Amino acid sequence: MIAKVSRREVKKYFLLANAGKEFFKKGTHFGIDELQDKYHAKLKEFIDMEEKALDERIRDKIRLGRYNEMDWHTGNVKLKEMGSWPEMKGLPIEFTTGNIPDVARLIGKFKNGTMSGYGPEKLEKISRCVERLDSIGRNVNFVRPNFPLILFQGGEIREEHNDWARENYRLLCNIFRYDIDDGSERAVSYSLAGLEDAPVYFGQRA
Repeated sequence: MIAKVSRREVKKYFLLANAGKEFFKKGTHFGIDELQDKYHAKLKEFIDMEEKALDERIRDKIRLGRYNEMDWHTGNVKLKEMGSWPEMKGLPIEFTTGNIPDVARLIGKFKNGTMSGYGPEKLEKISRCVERLDSIGRNVNFVRPNFPLILFQGGEIREEHNDWARENYRLLCNIFRYDIDDGSERAVSYSLAGLEDAPVYFGQRA
């Protein structure tokens, strides 16, 4: 991490990333100039907003509590040091027990038709996730610098899954240096594009 940042900064970019999902939804294709215009319009909406107003926009109050409990820094982090949300976007748990390059490798196998054994409902969820990853991938040079990932210390999120998994004899998630709070799909898209790191905000409990 190279610089300390405020909680307000992190909350602003979390909301910006959520708002930016509409740029890449299925059937939507914008050129780089259109993306830049839409991005700056959304950024302008949040840039001067007071922290209290930002808090009101964050619906997940557990997430908001975590943001408020942590000190925040910014920098670049290797994707191999990150773990995604368990079962991110409906993926089977076995896709998400490893680090981000591991998830990308399994997505690649699925796209190549070398993974089988899933029922129609699970196949549909995997396919929808792949569509979103491909959409981000087509715009990776725009997305990566404009939408930093938000990370916690490793285990903050994935150990909650592991506590449940131990009780229910299910697969455990490996714990890496960082857990991704926001941006798991973006991180996997970067890895699929051959990138090795990403701009981030990192929160650590004070």
